[in-house]
Amino acid sequence: MESTFQEFHSAIKENNEEKVEQFLEEGVISPDELNWNINGRPGILEATYHGYKNIVSILLNFQADTNAETTLGETALHNAFHPKTFSKEIVTLLLEHGADVNIREKLNGYTPMHLAAKLASSKFNKACHQDLVDVMKMMSEKAM
Repeated sequence: MESTFQEFHSAIKENNEEKVEQFLEEGVISPDELNWNINGRPGILEATYHGYKNIVSILLNFQADTNAETTLGETALHNAFHPKTFSKEIVTLLLEHGADVNIREKLNGYTPMHLAAKLASSKFNKACHQDLVDVMKMMSEKAM
């Protein structure tokens, strides 16, 4: 099982859609299997962190928990606001599948909205600024 676990997380990290889907279809591993080598990070957090929209979609199709947390309290929605891999499409997918915008991570108490605002106010790629504004609006509607 250990090698299956490692292969599954390696397939996610390598953006190997076919292999990830194969593991899940065969039912040999849960989409929420934690990677304890990275703070108990579930696959959906890994895929979101790297900006792998198709992997995120595959995991969600197999009922991955959008609100699964690492030991630090981070969720996939927190990871979606990484400056190098931010994707409006991934945030939208997560929100459509019930991601909670109010979860606070344990280190600084940030919600995904805090991280979105931080990213919007940084020297982030200005071409993506409107996408950030759009997702912040979607999240503010979910926060109510």
